[in-house]
Amino acid sequence: MFLYDFTIVDAPVELVADRLRAGAREILRDAAARAGGAEPAAPDTGELRPRGDGWALSVQWERSGWPGPFARLGGELEVAPVHGERTHLSVSASWDTAGTRTSTRGESLRARHETETVVREFLLAAAGLLALAPLVD
Repeated sequence: MFLYDFTIVDAPVELVADRLRAGAREILRDAAARAGGAEPAAPDTGELRPRGDGWALSVQWERSGWPGPFARLGGELEVAPVHGERTHLSVSASWDTAGTRTSTRGESLRARHETETVVREFLLAAAGLLALAPLVD
């Protein structure tokens, strides 16, 4: 299944990109913990690469430790400037559902809603950490 969500970070895009370069795995692991993950593992991340006026980062997560009905989550985080000193942070991701594929429509909708809720909480936590995280040299 696929999902997209976004939020605004109260920091300039260059600063957010620098923070992702310096410690994306740790920031994302900490965001997963704040989103309710029980001892989440750090994700596998690619190199931060230019995209338009901003940057994109590939993310693959196996057994993230998050609550919810998915076993693997993969996609991209993207950061782009918005007017003023703020950053548009978005996630485009797909996930594998846990268990069998014989669920009812209601079970599928509930699983999607649970996953969207967890990813939303993760995105908000990541935005807060990216706005406040100290840079690591």
